[in-house]
Amino acid sequence: MSNVLIVGAGGFMGRHLASSMATRHTVTGLGRSARPRGFPYNAAWIEHDLNRPDLPAGMPSEIDVVVHLAQSRKFRDFPSGASDVLGVNVRSTFELALWAQKAGAKKFIFTSTGGLCGTSDQPLTEAAPYVGGGRLGLYFAAKYSSELLLDALRPILSQVILRPFFVYGVGQDSTMLVSRLIDVVKAGSPIQLQGRDGIKINPVHVDDCVAAIERAATVSGSHLLNVAGPDVVSLRDIGEIIGRCVGRAPVFALEESASPGHVVGDIRQMTDVLGPPMVRFADGIDATCKADDAQSGAR
Repeated sequence: MSNVLIVGAGGFMGRHLASSMATRHTVTGLGRSARPRGFPYNAAWIEHDLNRPDLPAGMPSEIDVVVHLAQSRKFRDFPSGASDVLGVNVRSTFELALWAQKAGAKKFIFTSTGGLCGTSDQPLTEAAPYVGGGRLGLYFAAKYSSELLLDALRPILSQVILRPFFVYGVGQDSTMLVSRLIDVVKAGSPIQLQGRDGIKINPVHVDDCVAAIERAATVSGSHLLNVAGPDVVSLRDIGEIIGRCVGRAPVFALEESASPGHVVGDIRQMTDVLGPPMVRFADGIDATCKADDAQSGAR
């Protein structure tokens, strides 16, 4: 049993991770709002806005693993949200890492993003160059900045940086890609495709993300790893899979002359270090749609 601090524990991935880890570990969640409904009863909670300059009083006196999942709510607001993004996505990462090192943490786990390397016709490896030339965007630049800061701390802090690719699953915010596509198909609205089939991606189910984080807490040494799903699917594939699950044929709008930019994460290192992703995309979508329908019926 380990003492685990989950930062951003009130978010989509944080809630799933806390529910899993609290069955075997002593978990403390940290989030910007009050303790969320349904958060594990046996886990502690710290309410704190990471945009404030200092970490809160009441941090755990003993810690083995820190999992930093938090991100600014204003990551889409540029330039008005830039200061919030800097505070939550960059400064707090460095402060938490320094605190973790002083507190004797055995592992610091940070979730970055698979979008740092842009698009490619080939699967993107961890060594692919990041997108430069002013094309990276504020959110991605913040994640990359945190990766660089953490890399500077490698000599004194064992760490695993994870780059998830298009996480999806039950309870995700409807603004995220896969959840948004489910809503689009249900509404009968068109899915915009570049070329005949649209971009190709390999989305990762939240259960596979949770498993990857839990394994990352136990591996030796420091690593930078993609976290992506087992199936490469086009936007057309995704629409058709969702359509079969919800019982409604998807509608597509084609930009025939457009060239799709594929964002597929190479999972060979993930498989070697953390194990392979297990949730097939069609199965994950089916479970997500059924859970959404059940929740809608309950309301």
